[in-house]
Amino acid sequence: MESDEPGEVLFVAAQSSPWDNDDLRGPFGVVSFLCYATFSYWDEGDTWETQWDQHSKDVQHAANEYFRGPRASLLALLNAALSSDIRHLADRLNVCAIKVNRNEPGERSWTVELTGAGDQPL
Repeated sequence: MESDEPGEVLFVAAQSSPWDNDDLRGPFGVVSFLCYATFSYWDEGDTWETQWDQHSKDVQHAANEYFRGPRASLLALLNAALSSDIRHLADRLNVCAIKVNRNEPGERSWTVELTGAGDQPL
């Protein structure tokens, strides 16, 4: 599909597409394909690598939303937010669960709770 916005990721897939599953598994990697098929470097912007990284994130988000819905998009973003530093510290502290609670409905502030072995708060 054509777009009026440079770098916008637009695509369609046939109904019952082979990628229409929780793992986006199909005959080839649809996210990689879409990245290469839709990326266009703009020489007046950031470096090629920076533009490519952002475009790849945009494509991943669009594919998650399109094939799997907003829940999968949220889970993908949350998993990406768990950096190696966070995972390493969680291992050091023997964290078994990380719970994120919204303070009030509709509010933008959240509280994080850590749980250790035996459901003990840390």
